[in-house]
Amino acid sequence: MACLIPLILMGQNSKTKKLLSEIEGEWKLNENDELAYQIIIDSLPGNKEDNYLKVKSFLADLNDADMIVLDDNKEDGFVIAKGVHKDVFKGVFNMEWSNFDVMFTIKVNLKNHRVRMICRLDKYVNNMSSGNLDGSALIVEANVVEEYPVNKDVRWGFQKNSYGQTFYHSHLYINSLMGKFERSLTKIQQDSDW
Repeated sequence: MACLIPLILMGQNSKTKKLLSEIEGEWKLNENDELAYQIIIDSLPGNKEDNYLKVKSFLADLNDADMIVLDDNKEDGFVIAKGVHKDVFKGVFNMEWSNFDVMFTIKVNLKNHRVRMICRLDKYVNNMSSGNLDGSALIVEANVVEEYPVNKDVRWGFQKNSYGQTFYHSHLYINSLMGKFERSLTKIQQDSDW
């Protein structure tokens, strides 16, 4: 049994390296050292108010994350929301079952015929199953920019594996979210008379 554990950990490490190599160059820190993704959609039909209503509708209808709008102003053209995507990644690391959620912030700026969406990955929430003697989960929060692969100084292999794979799945989720956002704003409304 002692020989199997290092092999399992090494296998996870090579899997993590492979996953992260797939998204290499697709992310970077912004000028505030935040991990933020941005999309700008130009030439949208409708004015700022029309697109504001589409943004609010998109956030209200988002069913793969718990969302709360923190602030919005139709006249100034912005919406700020926080979200949690549950179960972004699950795995066994260091002989503990980990179930990761990712917390993120969305900021949308609106102008006539133009919208910018910025999604910032904020925190991971790791619900570890074997952390407490009573069987309840041990909950550990970690800032995304302080964990691997954003922070290359993480020393422990299981942390590189768990946070590396969680980062990979969080990255895919945010890109998917931004794609859904773009499609929701650019789709042509069907005439209800047909």
